[in-house]
Amino acid sequence: MLLVATIMSMARREEKVFGVEALPAPVRFAHEEAAERDDAAVIGHGLWQRRFGGDLAVLGQSIRLDGERYRIAGIMPAGFDYPRETDLWIARQFTPSQLSDSFRGGEFLTIVGRMADGVTLEQAGAEMELIAARVLERVPDRAPFLERNGWGASVVPLREELVGAFEPALFVLWGAVGLVLLIACANVANLLLARAEARAGELNVRMSLGASRGRLIQQLLTESVVLALAGAALGLALASAVLRILPNWVPHELPRLEQVSLDPRVVLFTLFLALTTAFIFGLAPAWRATTTRRSGRRLTHMLIVNEVAIAVVLLIGAGLLFKSYRALTAIDPGFAAEQRLSFRVTLPIATYGDAAARQRFTSAYLERVRALPGVRAAGASFRVPLDGEMWTATFYPEHYELAPGEASPGAEFNIVSPSYLDTLEIPLVRGRDFASSDHAEAPKVALIDEATAERYWPEGNAVGSRINLGRPDRDPDFREIVGIVGRVKNTSLDETGRAQLYLSSDQSSTRNVSFTLETASDPWLLLEPARRELSALDPNLPPFAIRSLDELVRGATALPEFNLAVLGGFAMLALGLAALGVYGVLSYSVSTRTGEIGLRMALGARSGNIVKLVLRQAAGLVGLGLAIGWGAAIALTRFMTTLLYEVAPTDIATFGTISGVLLVTGFIAALLPARRAASLDPIKALRTE
Repeated sequence: MLLVATIMSMARREEKVFGVEALPAPVRFAHEEAAERDDAAVIGHGLWQRRFGGDLAVLGQSIRLDGERYRIAGIMPAGFDYPRETDLWIARQFTPSQLSDSFRGGEFLTIVGRMADGVTLEQAGAEMELIAARVLERVPDRAPFLERNGWGASVVPLREELVGAFEPALFVLWGAVGLVLLIACANVANLLLARAEARAGELNVRMSLGASRGRLIQQLLTESVVLALAGAALGLALASAVLRILPNWVPHELPRLEQVSLDPRVVLFTLFLALTTAFIFGLAPAWRATTTRRSGRRLTHMLIVNEVAIAVVLLIGAGLLFKSYRALTAIDPGFAAEQRLSFRVTLPIATYGDAAARQRFTSAYLERVRALPGVRAAGASFRVPLDGEMWTATFYPEHYELAPGEASPGAEFNIVSPSYLDTLEIPLVRGRDFASSDHAEAPKVALIDEATAERYWPEGNAVGSRINLGRPDRDPDFREIVGIVGRVKNTSLDETGRAQLYLSSDQSSTRNVSFTLETASDPWLLLEPARRELSALDPNLPPFAIRSLDELVRGATALPEFNLAVLGGFAMLALGLAALGVYGVLSYSVSTRTGEIGLRMALGARSGNIVKLVLRQAAGLVGLGLAIGWGAAIALTRFMTTLLYEVAPTDIATFGTISGVLLVTGFIAALLPARRAASLDPIKALRTE
């Protein structure tokens, strides 16, 4: 079993082995190479195909990364994607300073390991907690801070790490598939019941001629199996077509999507499911057809009630997701995304080793891209909103006293240029923005969001106050708050979020710089001019993580939109099948009650009375199905809580709306059989009977 252990510690080096399947021979990073710089690199299969044409001669060749040379020692197999969207791996190096107990502040590390045989998850977690406790013993001056802020180690299965966020949605969709299958099978069972009634004469003759009941049941089940296998074959053909377009439709965050295929296991499961449903739903009609009492009306009614109940569950689920999706898309992300392009560069230490060099590069490049035709504004930052990353820092408002047991204040932080707020139209609530006067030698300044200002400075005097980014007892790093900005959705649209803190890029430089351009038209038209300006300034800096901010905002709702589309599609299919079932049962009921209807009309019943008779029957079936469906939905939708935003699983408005939709649909489905019954000629009906 593979595990991911997240440890907030850089106290000492942990030995790690990275298993690599190289072509043609396996390659591993050696243990002893971790102590000194290792020039080995392993490339991903996709990078090998894209940049090297799949040529095995690339093994042993050297490449340059951040100004340093590495030799390609191995190639990962196709399909390996951990961490997500990684193209190249090098051995993790720790400097002697980082390996010492005096190195503190970057206390976060993720380790991937394989558990020994017989070790449980609980045992592995307990061992990691023991390691974390020993680390605390070695840093007594740091331990109170770490303990107060929940420092420790956690162990989770790698599978949960990869797909944990998607499991609730996948289980809901899996359940939807099963429910739609039940509705389809119920419809088929009803059709088989009607067909058995129509073949009553034939079956009676065969039984009188000596055919056994078992022989007739075997024949009818064989017909059901043939029908089910034909449906399975058609389903596999449709699935093959859907798989070709699925990667363009499903959110790319869904892990291992590229490995989904119609392999033999899927085909065998489909055949097993087809045979099982054919037997279960074909047995009752076959048994009913071979009995002397062949009226299957009660069974057909029960099947229709169940169809309606299942449709209610799916429609309520889809309705809840739709309401949640509307609430999510109505959220203001706190910044303007239209016509804005973002990309990132990483400045190599060899060339940009000091803060002054990084600041000069950032300023020079911003000046160049602002001069491009079509660029309205440009800003630089450490990260951009909704980019999938989150960086936090501990800060202490000056004169703020922590309550006993209260964790140290934590903030999402960003390092931005003076033009960043204007480029993204992040509103300045009070105070001022960063300015060119906030240079490296000037007093250090910071910006905070309005929620943070209200929490820690309720008197409204945040502007002009100071925060400490260092330790309260030593090494203080005070910065004056010069402005308060609007809150930005940095990690997700439904975040409640930490405090938000902005530092000036002229005072806190970073090697990872994201540039954002506001354009007058299609932002992608500016990509090549921006790339040329970057190459002119430094030809060794390729841009990456190239995205429009619109794309990032859409990505924040991609998974809820996908869930809604799939479950909504199944729900509409279930509604259509339920309506078809109601129509079929009522049509069959009218055909079997021709004599009764003719007699009623001969005794004076009007057409309206006949219509009401059929509609009452439909109302009874749909009403009972609604009642059962409501109960099932109340029990099942609570499992959708993690998929919903600002919507209760028992939202009464959604339940009521879906009930109205089902009643109207049932009325429409029953109307045609009712009108057909009302148009019968009583004389012909009595003669036929």
